[in-house]
This record gives sequence, C-alpha cells and structure tokens, in this order.
Amino acid sequence: MKHWMLVAAAVLALAGCQKSSSPNEDVAQAREDLERTARERGEQLHETVESAQRDVGEEARNAERDIDAKRKELAEKRADANEQTGSLSGVVASAGDDSVTIRSADGTQTALQVNDDTQLFVDDRPVEPDTLQPGTEVRASWHVEGDQKVLERLDADASDRANDTGEK
Repeated sequence: MKHWMLVAAAVLALAGCQKSSSPNEDVAQAREDLERTARERGEQLHETVESAQRDVGEEARNAERDIDAKRKELAEKRADANEQTGSLSGVVASAGDDSVTIRSADGTQTALQVNDDTQLFVDDRPVEPDTLQPGTEVRASWHVEGDQKVLERLDADASDRANDTGEK
C-alpha cells in the first residue's frame, strides 16, 4: 500500500507542476505583464520628470531672487557712489585760498573745498585758487570727505569768461 500512495503523491505533484493554460494564454499573460510593467515604469518616469521640473522651477525662482537682490545691491552701491563723487560745469562765483564756489547754469551754487591734492588749471597751466576770476567758465570734479565736497580738479580756459549774467 505504501507503493500506491507514493504513486498517487507523484501524480498529484506532477499535476501541480503542469501549466493549466495553453501557449496562447501564456503569451497573452506575458504581454499583460509587460504592459503593466511598462505602464508602472512610465508612471515612475513621469513622476521623476515632474519632480525634476519642479526642482528646476524652484532653482530658477531662487536664481531670479538672487539676481534681483544683486541688482538692488548694485543700484544702491551706484547711488552711494554717485553721492560720493560728482562733476559739474558752470562759472566761478567766488574763489579763495581754501574754497571755490561754482554757479551752474540753473543758478545752483556749489561750494567746493580746496586741499593739497586739488588740481586747478587755466589753459592747462596750474594756478592757485585765489587767482580764479568770478565769471570764468569751469569744469570741475569733486568727491565727499566727511560732510564736505572736496574739489579734485578744475579746468578753465582764460578766453571763457562770462559776464555777471552767466552769458559769454
């Protein structure tokens, strides 16, 4: 009887190993499995691409904010620099040993301090500040030291002398 039981067990084991489907069913099942795997991988890829696009978008927004901040900082530095230096044209309103006052075409008068580094030229020749005559047309550059505007360079032509109304 033991022999019969062994044969029955072997038949049952072989029956479990046999495929219950036909080759066409196996191909259809494999196709479904491949399509499901491709669909799942496509969804994963789509999620990865969307995540990368979000990351790139965030990086671009951060870069824009950084650029805007740098532009603002640069504009502030330029404004500070513009307040620290300047140039003007006009006529000498008054001149002394330690200052020159220049009247611009709009009537604004700007007092500029003279120091040892100040360069004053009439007809490309160095002159002393007290030799500048009122009404002489000049071009000047200056910078700020402390709370004063300091004359860096002043250029004039002896022939460019305006009358008291500012006209030649």
